[in-house]
Amino acid sequence: MRILCKSADDFLRNLKATRSIYLEAIWFDVSYDPPLNDDGSVGHEVIAQFSCVVLNSQGEYILQGGESCGKDFDDGDGEKDGTKRAEEIRGMLSEKCAEMQWELIPGLLEF
Repeated sequence: MRILCKSADDFLRNLKATRSIYLEAIWFDVSYDPPLNDDGSVGHEVIAQFSCVVLNSQGEYILQGGESCGKDFDDGDGEKDGTKRAEEIRGMLSEKCAEMQWELIPGLLEF
């Protein structure tokens, strides 16, 4: 079974009662989609993805999530709103890992 979350908040909400995950690890990755030119500026859509395998008395299941973090612009302003949100998510997941004595690992689980 797989549970798919559309935000980091939903992912963490699903982990709230969880005590055991595979390898005691959450995998985390940030990707940057190709440049966007819709509004005349050049930038990248930033996407954070996170996953783990939850272990419980009934077996195991994959908990997977992703969140569009916004855009990083390559213009004169150099706004990095997408990267800022991705770092916020990394911090939220790191806090959960520290609380549970888990590890935040770079990369993605392949299903």
